[in-house]
This record gives sequence, structure tokens and C-alpha cells, in this order.
Amino acid sequence: MSYLGEAIKQRRAERSMSLQDVADEAKLSKTHVWDLERGRSRNPSVKSLLDLSAALDIDPTILAGLAFADLPGVVTKRRS
Repeated sequence: MSYLGEAIKQRRAERSMSLQDVADEAKLSKTHVWDLERGRSRNPSVKSLLDLSAALDIDPTILAGLAFADLPGVVTKRRS
């Protein structure tokens, strides 16, 4: 799983939202949200990140930073 995927899944669970709920609110396909959660899609558009952040009620800069951390060649350190 990716950093972004972990954050989406965790926030979705905190808000008791299904994949379909998030997809509907973000105007994305359920498959796309699922692929992001599973790390199968690692380069979401800025619009998708903004729409997801609104649907999940989370700061878009957090999702953007996590998406950036998932890009190949980017070295990050996890905070404990």
C-alpha cells in the first residue's frame, strides 16, 4: 500500500464511508478510489486530489504530499 492509499483508507474508515461514498462525493469512479487505496494508481491528478480531499474533509496539501512521497525515486522517512 502507498502512503496516499493508507491515508485515504484510514480517513474513509474514520468517517464511516464506503468506497462508493467517497467516489460519489469526489466524482471519481469507485475503481479509481480503490486503485489509489491499493497503490495501483500512484499519480493522481491535482483535481482528483482536491476532490478527494473535499470528500474526505482533509487538507489537500496532506494528500498532495503523500502522493508526492509515492513517486518513484522520492526518498521519505516515516515518522514514528
